[in-house]
Amino acid sequence: MSTLESLGWSDFVQTWTDGSPLEPARVVSQQRGLLHVRTASGPSPALLRGNLLDDPPVVGDWVVVRPVGDQVLIERRLPRRTVIQRRRVGGGVPQVVAANVDCVGVVTSMDVDFNPRRLERYLAVVRGAGCEARIVLSKADRVDDPGPFVTALSDPSVVVSAHTGLGMDALRDWIGTRTVALLGSSGVGKSSLINALLGAEVRDTGAVSDTDGRGQHTTTSRDLLLLPGGGCIIDTPGMREVGLSGEADPDEAFADIAALATSCTYRDCEHLSEPGCAVREAVDRGELDEARIHAYHKLVRELAFERRREDKRAMSEQKRQWAKKIKAVQRMKRDRGW
Repeated sequence: MSTLESLGWSDFVQTWTDGSPLEPARVVSQQRGLLHVRTASGPSPALLRGNLLDDPPVVGDWVVVRPVGDQVLIERRLPRRTVIQRRRVGGGVPQVVAANVDCVGVVTSMDVDFNPRRLERYLAVVRGAGCEARIVLSKADRVDDPGPFVTALSDPSVVVSAHTGLGMDALRDWIGTRTVALLGSSGVGKSSLINALLGAEVRDTGAVSDTDGRGQHTTTSRDLLLLPGGGCIIDTPGMREVGLSGEADPDEAFADIAALATSCTYRDCEHLSEPGCAVREAVDRGELDEARIHAYHKLVRELAFERRREDKRAMSEQKRQWAKKIKAVQRMKRDRGW
């Protein structure tokens, strides 16, 4: 298997037609604006062409590069197949977390970090981006019985322990030869899981506070690492909060509610008090937890607000670009005496 194929090169990205000395590469590391890529020849630090500075490539992106001394210059970014992004704290343009990801392991430890509502937000973001998702319940060696944590979730999960090896084979089988990203809060054990998958201590791990269960940010960069049996894994810094972007999809996070909704009398049913609402009927029968439908409505409202805000931002940006073009034309006319 060639280096590019081991990095996930596929027919999707085989669309570029540039010839030598340009070659394809994948972004494999991102830290404080510094990028490293990997070509068929191996890893290399990378510089950005000026037109990419406002929207730079991220880990997982496929790019076209040109050798420049002992570095490479990223000439352009190839089309993205999937993009995982979240709203920045305080608003602004959504932050792209990773690109061209096939599947995502949403990692949570079975201790005070365990929060089904937060996991629902992760699933809305990940599946809204078109990626397969699986909840990874880590640190199984620290609980007497993982059963209650599994049954508290409405989505498939895998119970793992990086220290005992429990569930690691199942996790490897699920990843296969695909590109997987691990997302989750600090201290949930992402770095330990990556070390176990790689069979080497390549990621630093840190202690978790006994008082609030919060972990330290031991991972400060985003990196794409090759797995021994094939496939790639992207490690990301822990997230204190999961800000929804406009692409998030609540139906993807609440698949059970979405399935029930297909039997509602009205296609635009909001599952509040409409007659013939299959979702409300399931709640009344005790088949669906009332707290879950409340969480669904909260996510829907938040996402609607975020989409309205993004529409306003897009409109403002369009007006700004048009104003720049008008000023450029006026400046050209003035310089030429028109």
